[in-house]
Order: sequence, then structure tokens, then C-alpha cells
Amino acid sequence: MIKSLIRHLGRGWLSMPLIVWSVCGVWPTAVRAGDFLPQVVSCRVGTGGVRLSPSTVIVAGRGSAPAAAYLAAALGLAVQNDPPTASSTITLAVDPTLDLPVEGYRIVVPEGSRPVDCGIILTGRDYNGLFYAIQTFLQLLPAEVYARGLRGEVLLPAQTIVDYPAYSYRGALLDVVRTFMDVEGVKRYIDHISRHKINVLHWHLTDDEGWRIQIDAYPRLTSVGAWRGGDSPLRPIYGAWERRYGGYFTKRQVREIVEYARVRAVEIIPEIELPGHSRAAAKALPQILCAGKVDTASTAGYDRRNVWCAANEDNYKMIRTILGEVAALFPSKYIHVGGDEVAPGQWRDCPHCRALMKKKHLRNPLQLESFFMER
Repeated sequence: MIKSLIRHLGRGWLSMPLIVWSVCGVWPTAVRAGDFLPQVVSCRVGTGGVRLSPSTVIVAGRGSAPAAAYLAAALGLAVQNDPPTASSTITLAVDPTLDLPVEGYRIVVPEGSRPVDCGIILTGRDYNGLFYAIQTFLQLLPAEVYARGLRGEVLLPAQTIVDYPAYSYRGALLDVVRTFMDVEGVKRYIDHISRHKINVLHWHLTDDEGWRIQIDAYPRLTSVGAWRGGDSPLRPIYGAWERRYGGYFTKRQVREIVEYARVRAVEIIPEIELPGHSRAAAKALPQILCAGKVDTASTAGYDRRNVWCAANEDNYKMIRTILGEVAALFPSKYIHVGGDEVAPGQWRDCPHCRALMKKKHLRNPLQLESFFMER
């Protein structure tokens, strides 16, 4: 069933990891390209193989220091710089001249008529490629090693694995707004997606139900907007009603998470929802809302408006400041700004937005969304 699923999915690099097992002292069954998840481009099996043991050391070659530390922690091995003093080694290196696409890698487990001292070489075209080489290499190991580190001898068959991704953008989304997740929870999520060679985390940080990132210029976004329920002006739609709960990420924590993701070859794209899905921001900064009537008859007096006023020039200044602070925290060249499910009635009922529509010759309040997003 699993192999059938692999064939169906192809090489999308979006599948669950597979552990290829071996028994200490007995040559393990030779692996094939389709035995890996995600499936690798090629796997050529040779003669004999190598022996891994707790005395094996990881050699940190060119550009590999963070990846070497990662593998050392996973296997419980020591790291040495190149050239090594030990005879049993796993050498890691980044080689930009490697004749493979971006994020490609090669793994060489050397041949031998009988188990020889380990001289495994993992080479990435770039840092990401090297990190993915590690993920594939870990799948060669017995499940107990993958889970608890290398505590005894393991035999690996000789083989050369060559691989690179079918898609340059392999993304996963994490919504910490509806259900808040702390720093360690986010790191665990990054661990999981990086093991699947997913390279982009779309981090959903703001919405109607909460604002989860520190903004120095507007501290009320977190002091008010990061909490709902209980005595908070932000009512819960998801979760408990009677108690105040929530949380947010400080700038220090965001930098920590970004660095954690970088080591694991994951780019984080933050999402700040605009111009709709902004009730949390509106409860913290009500001046961002449109003027005009507020219909609370169906919500027992609760104002559920959640759209930034498109005609308020101060709003664009605020957004420039907010996005500027966000951009300074994330190396990604992208910021996601939502742009979906804007309630046009809030603009239609606003005299300032109606005046703007007239000035711009717009017939439908939904056309204001294009105006807003262009700004």
C-alpha cells in the first residue's frame, strides 16, 4: 500500500519519512530509490559496505558547521574539523560546483568486500542540499538509531544516492492565532517539516482571533490583541469563553525561531492579515476601523468589525511601520498579507470610503481591496 502511494505521489518531496532497518552484524537488505520518502532520484548499490559505531566522528567540511552539529546531536557523535584524526568518519561538505540542481545532494557509502571503517561522504550543492542529505542518510539507519542515537555498531550497504527536489517551493502553514503554540511547539513543528524536506514555513501570525507578534510601535497589538476570552475585549470564536488566554512571540523569540529554522533549511514567511481578518488589531487599535454605523443587534452589543478603513491615510502609515518591524525580523524576501474575505459592507457604510470610491471612479466597494493592496 505504501509503495503504491509513493508511485502515486511521485517525487514531490512532500511525503512521510521511511526508516530503512538493518541488523547489527548482518548485511541489511539493499535499498532502492523508491524506498525513501520522499523518493530520491537515484540510488546505486555497490558491493559490501561500512560499519558505523559510537566512535565514528562527523567531519565538518566547507560550509557545514550547523548541519554537522545537527547530525551530531541526532546520532550522539563527536564533531571534528577537516582534516579528521579519526579513521571512522562521516564527512559533510557544501560544494557549489556539484553538478546538480539547487538543493541537490550526493551521498556516498564506500564499497568493501567486508565491513570497513566508515568513510561516508555527504555533499550538498548548497547548505539546504546538505541538510536534505542528512535526512536521507538518517533513513538508512535502524529505527532505534533514528530515535535514540547510535549506541552500537550498524552496517550500511555500499551505495551512491543522488537527489534533488522536483519543486523549489515546498510549503507548510502553521496557524498560531486560532490555537496559540509556544516557542518549543513551533520548533517541534519545524523539526517535523524539515525531516520531510519541506523548505518554507508560512507562519500565520495575525487574524480575527489574535495578534501574535510583538510590534514596538504599537504595544497594544499584543497587550490587548494577543488575548481573548474572560475580561478581554476580544471574544473567542474558537476555544474557551470564560477565561482569558492566548500569548504572543517577542522579537527575541522570533529571531530564535528564525535561526532554528535556518539551520533546518526552512525559510519562514510571516503572514500579517490585511485588510480583513483584523478584529484583534481593531480591538487593540479601534482607530483603524471605518466610520459609520455599527450593527451589533445580532451579536448582543459586540462589534465584530474587522476591516482596516481603506480611506484613512493614517492606516497606511501604521501598516508601513508594522510591516517594517516585521520585515526586520525575517530574512525572507516575502511577507504574506492575506488579502482574503474582506467584508465589503464595512467600506460601503463608511462615508470616507464612499468618498474615496467616488474620487477613484470605483463602482463596487470590493474594488477598494485592489486599491488597498496596491497601496
